Amino acid sequence: MIFITCYLIVSLIVAVSAFSNAGASAGFSALGGSFCGFAAGAGLREMLHGTSMQKIIGVVMAIVIMGIAQLLGQYYSVRLFDLELDGGKWGWIGFLICLILTPRGMIYRSGEAAT
Repeated sequence: MIFITCYLIVSLIVAVSAFSNAGASAGFSALGGSFCGFAAGAGLREMLHGTSMQKIIGVVMAIVIMGIAQLLGQYYSVRLFDLELDGGKWGWIGFLICLILTPRGMIYRSGEAAT
């Protein structure tokens, strides 16, 4: 959970930095691209515990959402220390972090109370 929190905090810092250095378009693209990577990874993780139809829909939705993240990733880049990443790679990092580290049940499921 700590890595997910760190990714979200750094993503917010990246979005604010992009907004102040490159304008509103880059800032909103950074925020949207990071969120799309996060949502696709966490959503796919949760869908993999569902029925076969939910698994298929989860994979399709993850592909669509990551496509949006890649589109938004064209408008910003992330520099962490000496590492330069384009926005698309930053979205994939968020996708992988959330896919691997999201605890089961973190995402609300229909018909059940959120825990």
